[in-house]
Amino acid sequence: MQTFFDGISLVQLGILTNTESIVEEGIFTIKTSAGILKEGDKPSGFPSLDKAKEHAYTKKNLQELNMHTDELLKQFKAGDVTAVLKEYNSIMLQCVECHVEQRYYKDRGHGFR
Repeated sequence: MQTFFDGISLVQLGILTNTESIVEEGIFTIKTSAGILKEGDKPSGFPSLDKAKEHAYTKKNLQELNMHTDELLKQFKAGDVTAVLKEYNSIMLQCVECHVEQRYYKDRGHGFR
């Protein structure tokens, strides 16, 4: 997950500095680190969902993540700042949604309420 964070941080830096190569590097980092999710490995101590449900959920999130990263880069190249920020927000929401679902934050009394 640290690699995802690094990629998202690079995308944010690229947006803030208006540097296409940094945005591209961040998106590349996010997409290549998605292999972590494909493997289905979770750190020990996290509860496991039903395997079929977990696979479907992961597949859906990866598809949406790819869609939003592709769209972000396309809009960045087109110069549409509003669309870029919308896609960046969507990527962040994907991350939070997955963490809430996979790590059961709500059930353990942690934030995200």
